[in-house]
Order: sequence, then C-alpha cells, then structure tokens
Amino acid sequence: MVGAADWRGLLYGELLLVVTVTTGLAFGKLLLAASVPERVMRFLLPGADERRAKGGLSPDLLFAIAVSLGSSRAGAAIVAEAQREGRLSRREALFGTLLQSFPGYVKRWIVSFPTALGLAGAAGAIYSVAVLLRSFCRFLFFVALLRRESTRESRQGRTSDVPCPSFVHGDSAFAEIPDSALPQQEHEKGASRRTSRGPAGNRGGALPLFRTLARTLPLACSVYALAYLLSPSIQAFLQEKGASFPLLSSAGWTVAAASFAHVNAALGVAGGAIASGALSTAQGVLALLVGNMLAVLSRVLRQDLAFWLGIFPGRMVRSLFVWNLLTLVVTMAVTVALAAIPVLRGW
Repeated sequence: MVGAADWRGLLYGELLLVVTVTTGLAFGKLLLAASVPERVMRFLLPGADERRAKGGLSPDLLFAIAVSLGSSRAGAAIVAEAQREGRLSRREALFGTLLQSFPGYVKRWIVSFPTALGLAGAAGAIYSVAVLLRSFCRFLFFVALLRRESTRESRQGRTSDVPCPSFVHGDSAFAEIPDSALPQQEHEKGASRRTSRGPAGNRGGALPLFRTLARTLPLACSVYALAYLLSPSIQAFLQEKGASFPLLSSAGWTVAAASFAHVNAALGVAGGAIASGALSTAQGVLALLVGNMLAVLSRVLRQDLAFWLGIFPGRMVRSLFVWNLLTLVVTMAVTVALAAIPVLRGW
C-alpha cells in the first residue's frame, strides 16, 4: 500500500515532469525559431556548416551539447524540436539525445567528487572517477555513431549531386530544392515536415506546443506514475537477485541498498563501514558501483523513459530506451567486473 509520503513524492515528480517537458519544448522551439544555434555556432565555431558537409556534427547538436552543461533535459528538448522541424534525421536525434547526459554529469561531478571523497575517502574518489569515465566512454561511443551517420548522409548527398544543407536564418535549407532531387532520407524528412504543418499550413515544421503537450504528457505522466509505484518492488527484486553475488558481504549490500535512497547515503554508509573495518577500500568501491548500477536501472524506468515520452514520438522513445539501456548495462557490467578484480585478489 502506498503511504501519504509516497503520494506526495509522486505528485511532486509528476509536477516536475510536466514543468521540465513544457519548459524544455518551449525553450527549444523559441531558440530554433530565432536561429540561435546557427548564430552561436557560427560565432564560436566558424565553418560549422562546411564541417558538417564533411561528416561533422550539426550546429543544432553542438548547441544542444552546450546547453546540456546546464541541463541535459533542456539539451534533449532542443534535439527533439530540431528533429520535429526536420533539421535533424531520426538517427542524428537518437544518438544526439543519448550523448546529452555526459555534459550535464560533468557539471554535477565537479561538486559530487569532493563530497564523495569526504564521505567515503579513497573508495568514494575511485567510485566517482569510475562513473565519470564510464559516462565519458558512452559519450565517445555516441559521438562516433553520430559522425558515421553524418558522413553517410554527406556521401548520399554527393552521390545524388545535392549539396549538403547549410543552416541559414529563416526557412528550411531544403526550401528551394525540388522533392525529386532529394535523397530518399531527406525526401522523407521533407514530407514529414509538410505533414506536421497541419491544415493551416504553418511554417514551423512542428505541431503547436499545446498540441504536442496534449498528445504526449498524458502518456508520460502515466508511465512515470506506474514506474514510481512499482519502484519499491523493482528495488526489492534487484536486491534479492543481486544478493547471490558472492563478492559482496552483508555490509556491502547495505551500501548498495542505500544507493536507492541517494548516492550520498551510500557514500556515508560506505565510509562508515570502511572506517570500522567491515569493508576494505576495494570492497567499498565494488559495493558503491553495484548500488549505482541497480539505482540507475530503476531511474531509467522512472525518469528518463517518462521524459522522453513527453518530447518524442513513441517509435523514437523505443529506440532511445533500447540503446540507452543496452549501453548502460554493458558499461556498468564492465565497470563492476573491473572493480571485482581487486576484491578477488584480496586487496
């Protein structure tokens, strides 16, 4: 049965979801309508259009990465709006969204690293650096996929004798190119933009904001509520199945379980266990990483999935969820396996 405190937490989470989705989409629509990404990137990185024509990243993606230093959700919303306007292909938007998490984490890491060091000593510092490197590896992986996608599109443009798009102030870069001259993928994007204008023929290339929210927010809020109410059961199941992991003692599992509450709670428990001799530094690092893995998997269901449902169409959300989950599981499993080596050696 859900207690009163849980209902308050659910309502707070729902309100936060609605606010972040609404402000994110409105912010992205405003910036793109004013051609802010192109203006800023041309000023900071002259020749961005030429680099994109040779397989570089889109100015919209570069700008979204910069924005994600402050808020990864705002960066993802800019990517979603750019895709809706036809400025980014589906795969560019897919991988561009997934790499938004690292810049935002770098900002948090600057604050969280001293906290981890203070609460858990060397174990906290090693854990914090390991999570940062893990996130950086995923970032590089998605950047590589994006560059490959951009290179493939630029080659398609050259073989079709159609110049790659330059981002200019005003209308779409494809406005003066006849449909018959477009590569298939770009033709599909152009058709998508025309369809999304609606009966009034609006030139925004996207549904009006209120229509987008009316279509996506109910499903996003429903998924968030379901994941929130199921989280205690999911956490209990993960702890029960994970308890068979032989390298963690009962003290280690106490640290891992505390990660579901907050990372600082886990760091505090780990620091106390290490100070009392219940855990070695290597065991503390392993316990923190295992707890982080379990908490992240729960967070993906409760937060990331619900937010993506609020800004992307369903097919895109499925791809985001699969790619995000698979890369997280692989990188976290590798990190835990590496952390288990010192424990196995008795260090």
